[in-house]
Amino acid sequence: MKPIPILLPAIGLLLFSCTGKQDDHHGLHDHGHDHVHTAIHGGTLVQLGEHAHNLEFLLDSGEGTLGVYIFGGHAEKFVRIAQPSLKLSLSKKVGGLEALELLAVTNEVTGETVGDTAFFSVQNDNLKGVGSLSGKVFSIEIQGQTYADVPFDLSRVHEHKH
Repeated sequence: MKPIPILLPAIGLLLFSCTGKQDDHHGLHDHGHDHVHTAIHGGTLVQLGEHAHNLEFLLDSGEGTLGVYIFGGHAEKFVRIAQPSLKLSLSKKVGGLEALELLAVTNEVTGETVGDTAFFSVQNDNLKGVGSLSGKVFSIEIQGQTYADVPFDLSRVHEHKH
């Protein structure tokens, strides 16, 4: 038996599984060392911590909705959290809004409930027609790690339809 031919492809996958260039404004995500994560839903990724977690922001300015998905470090697997909502402060007022509260979304198919979900959403008519949105996530706790004042910038919004 020759273990070398079997090990070489596995080692190659480990060494080269996360390479490439990034672009935060096209659903890709940069965390400083030639590493690409593609936003599953085509939104804007925001990294949390050192390769620990990711948020994917989806703004549908036609419907006036904003959604946020929570992912693990490679932006591939959903991570459910216990928070009932996510609170965001906005850098610039949007139709009088200075903050938004996205509520936990339940899903009978996946079994997600308030207190155990990976998706948060808000619908607000002030978001209709918005071309950009930026601000901070006040606080989010994921798998025992708390992230506070997390900046996000949706300056090049793509239309997202669900």
